[in-house]
Amino acid sequence: MKNNLEKIYALKVALENIGIDTELELDAVWFGSDSKQHYGIELYTNIPSDYDCVSFLFTPEGKHIYTCLDAPIRQ
Repeated sequence: MKNNLEKIYALKVALENIGIDTELELDAVWFGSDSKQHYGIELYTNIPSDYDCVSFLFTPEGKHIYTCLDAPIRQ
């Protein structure tokens, strides 16, 4: 996990170095379309997208995922 977190921090720094504001949430919680609460890591940016701003989602272990439904469920 440490190596994955280092990579996430490196992504954060790289984005900031090219002028993209970021915010890292190490204990993010999402409510999925399955009506369950999922948790993981989210790296927010100020890049506009269709719904809000582009963000990168990761499992708590730091594995990149495409949807919060791929993150573990909080019991």
